[in-house]
Amino acid sequence: MLLIAAVPAVVLALLIAAAGRAGDWLLPAAILLPMVFVLCLVPALRIGPTLIARYDDGALRVAPVGVIDEALPRDRGATQKAARVQLLQWCFDGAGDGRAPFWRPWLMPGVGRRFSMAVLMGSTEAGASQMAEAFSREIDGSHQLSQADSRWARLCLRLRVKWNDCQWWRARELADPWDSGYLIDDLLALQYLRSFHPRRATLMVAVAMPAGALRERIDVLCARCAAFQHPVRLLVVDGALPAALDLTLDPDGATWRNGTGAVPVISVSGD
Repeated sequence: MLLIAAVPAVVLALLIAAAGRAGDWLLPAAILLPMVFVLCLVPALRIGPTLIARYDDGALRVAPVGVIDEALPRDRGATQKAARVQLLQWCFDGAGDGRAPFWRPWLMPGVGRRFSMAVLMGSTEAGASQMAEAFSREIDGSHQLSQADSRWARLCLRLRVKWNDCQWWRARELADPWDSGYLIDDLLALQYLRSFHPRRATLMVAVAMPAGALRERIDVLCARCAAFQHPVRLLVVDGALPAALDLTLDPDGATWRNGTGAVPVISVSGD
């Protein structure tokens, strides 16, 4: 924004210097100051909403509804490690670089696939839920925040994340925190979801949600996703393939699909 305003400001300074007499700068100033205002207003319309955007705790809940008794072991088994890799690949598949051209901040960021789904299954629902919670805390920057050794360091991290959000020309990086949260099975949360606008890349998790409620939320997200400026990923955690996803298996027998495209089915069984 400062760079955009700098061009007419430099021109104004040169005109004042060339004018020579006090008062001769009033006319060029009267011409150029509105130009500076308009040029600053364009990026401000993009940065302003980004600065005031907050986590949507009406549509999402940060913590799972039930208590996960045991944390996922740090020494993960081979299946859990493979599941983590698959989850990351799915999250970033079609996510694009998330940026718009510097000179055109009003454009939608480059996102190839604004909404997609995946299924996480385990031999027990608790094991899959545990994996989903651990992945959520990893991708939302909780680990980075916990490693900050002081209140000042945590504040600086939050400010850096917000500053990165404001840079519409900046490409999204692998380490950038996502928003992450659990879909809530109640009517008020569904109303909030109908007006949901992701402030950054977002991971939603649905754990053993009733088929009707899950179908409603998928329909809402599918209807709204064309307006999402950032990728939204829905991870459905269940003990079996949920009927609400309307999945069909490709002839190759390796890929599940529905109306949103390919739906990875990831298993954490076996460890």
